Amino acid sequence: PFGSLAGPSRPVSCAPCAPCSAPLALARRPRSLRSPTLTGKLRATRGTYESGEAPMGGPGQCTPAIVASMTSKIKQELETSEVDVKPSTDASCVAITVVSELFEGKDDIKRQRLVYKAIWEEMSTTLHAVDELHLHTPTERDSLQ
Repeated sequence: PFGSLAGPSRPVSCAPCAPCSAPLALARRPRSLRSPTLTGKLRATRGTYESGEAPMGGPGQCTPAIVASMTSKIKQELETSEVDVKPSTDASCVAITVVSELFEGKDDIKRQRLVYKAIWEEMSTTLHAVDELHLHTPTERDSLQ
């Protein structure tokens, strides 16, 4: 049998293991041959910093030290003093508010990327998620008040 995705000249079988004749829908590529995904990389690194040490409070716990670290990294990366990082009630997520001139002319996705780039180490080790992101330019902040 031939599959539409495989093309007319390639039978629908598991290419990496030629002896296998199972259809692609049923056969899975061995883990070693699968392309790595971001999720897989996060699972492999979550719980330790690049230096190899475990974060304070363990994975998923947002301690005051981590909040201070995130705040200083965002301030430094985005060249602003208007940063507010608040942990959630269960301390596994945070809400972040940033006002920076670097956001001028950037859409929401590019603004989010700048913030996530600054806190990548915390996101890949300790922090579970960012619940809220409020990212404004000084002009936008003034119009909200």
